Amino acid sequence: MKMNSENLLVGCEDVSVVLSGRRIVEGFSLRIKRGARVGFLGPSGCGKSTLLNLISGIIEPASGTVSRHLPVEKISFVFQDASLIPWKTVCGNLQLVNDLMGSSRLAKEQLSQRIVNLLEQVGLSEHLNSFPDQLSGGMKMRVALARALMNSPDLLLLDEPFSALDDMTRERLQDDLLKMNAANGSAFVMVTHNIDEALLLCSHICVFSQDGKVIKEFLFDDRSEAIEMRLRRESKEFALFRNEVRQLWNSQSRVGGVNA
Repeated sequence: MKMNSENLLVGCEDVSVVLSGRRIVEGFSLRIKRGARVGFLGPSGCGKSTLLNLISGIIEPASGTVSRHLPVEKISFVFQDASLIPWKTVCGNLQLVNDLMGSSRLAKEQLSQRIVNLLEQVGLSEHLNSFPDQLSGGMKMRVALARALMNSPDLLLLDEPFSALDDMTRERLQDDLLKMNAANGSAFVMVTHNIDEALLLCSHICVFSQDGKVIKEFLFDDRSEAIEMRLRRESKEFALFRNEVRQLWNSQSRVGGVNA
């Protein structure tokens, strides 16, 4: 599929989503371009994960329009749970993606090299033949990231992939994600409750109220590596952003479920 002149991957225009008779999202608009790093920040139940399903095409809007300018096979998901097949090795889990790639399926030699390269990228080259129960939680998530990159996606959709991890593992994976974004030029949209994580990783942040409306958008200059930003965690920029987000939620009288 030919990319448009703006490198637009997905466009959402005044979208609303209704599930089981309940309006989950209302009046949502967003343009996701190649290389974008978008964060959805908000309390539990405000429709952030629903929007990932909308962007991917899993669900359709009740009103408004969603235009996709990339093949569906160029969209990948990473969830909070790594969801690896337990009876398959790390190599086997990555091979499964290739089996689903249809006409884009890699030949045997290309496939082997692709898997080796991706596992090197996430620091797991020595675990090619390990089974999931032999890996730590952080290692499983790194396999999940590698698996999501098997099809060379243009767009990664991340649903709180680091929330259950310890601090050191989470920071390592945050760094990995930014490096992959810089190396591959793929865009990502990340759902998070964590204010710091959104600021560390994203240059475009949509802040949601509990009732599924975007109450403010933040656009930042291009983010540097997360490790550098981490050194500035107590900076004025971080403090101002945290305070503004908290005030926004306080003004809505909806602050439950927010991790600062």
